[in-house]
Amino acid sequence: MPALLGPGHAALPTKAALQWTPTLDLTRPQQQVKDAGPLDTEARRGVFMHPLHAFTPDGTPLGTLWCQFWTRDEESLTKSAEEKRRERKAAPIEDKESLRWLEGLRQARASAQKLPGVQCVCIADSEADIYEVFAEPRGEPAVHWHGRARIGMPCWNCVRSIGRYWATSTDFTIRANTTIGCCWA
Repeated sequence: MPALLGPGHAALPTKAALQWTPTLDLTRPQQQVKDAGPLDTEARRGVFMHPLHAFTPDGTPLGTLWCQFWTRDEESLTKSAEEKRRERKAAPIEDKESLRWLEGLRQARASAQKLPGVQCVCIADSEADIYEVFAEPRGEPAVHWHGRARIGMPCWNCVRSIGRYWATSTDFTIRANTTIGCCWA
């Protein structure tokens, strides 16, 4: 983990706080599960989950720091992609599913503040590449931010504020590249 943060960070023990959004597919052919909402189509029903798991740099799980569950309403399937895009653009962050990334960062920050002798790195998917996450205060001691970038997207190193990021960052050096194997990959 110190390679992600650069020189000078190796002195403190590190905790990685990883947030992601798996779907719990509860689709049954004969009978639907009560209160399960649509996933990506009417045929698939389930629940979205957004956990914040803590790990040591060697991958040892420390536990779940926070978790959020939600379902989408039936109306979400009836809207066109253009309608959804227009509504998302007009809505405040508090009314978007993207709020989960900001809440996860806030929970990681709260955890970092309870453990001043441990450096906390919050790691998120490229979906978390939203203004509100970059603009969110990091606290003291600061929670470090690492967003997973996709091919063709910029990589950033421990961005502390969106203004500083855009005003001074010209070096988008990749400091670490790790592939994590998954059972569905």
